Amino acid sequence: MLECGHNMHLKCYYEYARTNIACPLCRKSLCNPKTFEAPMDREYFFTQMPAEFKEMRMTVSCNDCQFKSRGPFHVMKVKCQKCFSWNTSEIQGEPDELSQDLIDQNKAKNEALQAQYGPMLAAAQAAAAA
Repeated sequence: MLECGHNMHLKCYYEYARTNIACPLCRKSLCNPKTFEAPMDREYFFTQMPAEFKEMRMTVSCNDCQFKSRGPFHVMKVKCQKCFSWNTSEIQGEPDELSQDLIDQNKAKNEALQAQYGPMLAAAQAAAAA
């Protein structure tokens, strides 16, 4: 049984989970979203978007908490600004209100990512330019 309550044969689950993070029926995460948050954050940070996409924003609905948020467009996805899950889907419409506490949490997470991966990215860019 999946965390969302839906059933899937074990053999099918192992095959499906190799390339998917969400239940095929309800789209909730197959496992705790925190399991893949750090690897996805790292990939997001190192996948720089071209300049023409830097100002684009995208509205998404979180498949785990159903919160609607808006973030910078990225080929990977937009992370939920409430529960920080990467399991989101693009939608049309307006995002939900973010509380000041969530705004502060988002800012702190972004600053931590910059501190953790910024030096590595700068070194990789310098090596590529050499």
